[in-house]
Amino acid sequence: MKHNVLILAGGLSSRMGFPKPFLLFNENQSFLDKIVMTYSNLSTISEIIVVLNSSFYSMFKSEIEYLTEFCCFIPNDYPEKDRMYSIRLGLNAFHKNNPTFIQNVDNPFIDLETLNALTQNKLNGFEYTSPVFNNKSVHPVLLSEQIVTNLQNDINEGSLNEKLKMWKKKLIPVKNELLSLDFNEFTEYEKYFKHCLTTVMSI
Repeated sequence: MKHNVLILAGGLSSRMGFPKPFLLFNENQSFLDKIVMTYSNLSTISEIIVVLNSSFYSMFKSEIEYLTEFCCFIPNDYPEKDRMYSIRLGLNAFHKNNPTFIQNVDNPFIDLETLNALTQNKLNGFEYTSPVFNNKSVHPVLLSEQIVTNLQNDINEGSLNEKLKMWKKKLIPVKNELLSLDFNEFTEYEKYFKHCLTTVMSI
């Protein structure tokens, strides 16, 4: 079975004060680099789409050029709109519907072990899978093709979490406690990425 990946990077990053997709994960990779390359190493991946704030796309176009070998960028011209707008924008851009990972760009600690655990567990009557660490749901979720089709045509208000309440969730225990982390403010980034701060501040 093939899988698609939707990476959500279409927001304003206003609380962070710096474009979150381009925060450094290590000396050689941004958050976006790291996430795209992790998924590209998963053998079942068919398409990777990144919904990116159009202003950030223009600003960092040269830096992300090499990633076009692995993913397709969909500019979001309305970053002030809610997350569901980016989700619909991205889901409707896939050439073929497949079970799809929904990956936030500010959750950079995704790993192949977790992705394999999610893809290898058959749904068996469930509509989507969610990793859990210590009984807490973490990221990313893997949506069935049925949910993807439903969301593509859903123009009603409400968050993804609210919309998923109508579908049966399968919980998959995982070992990576860092999957619970997301980074909305610079102080949060400082705590885990002190080694990258000098470079980020100089950009």
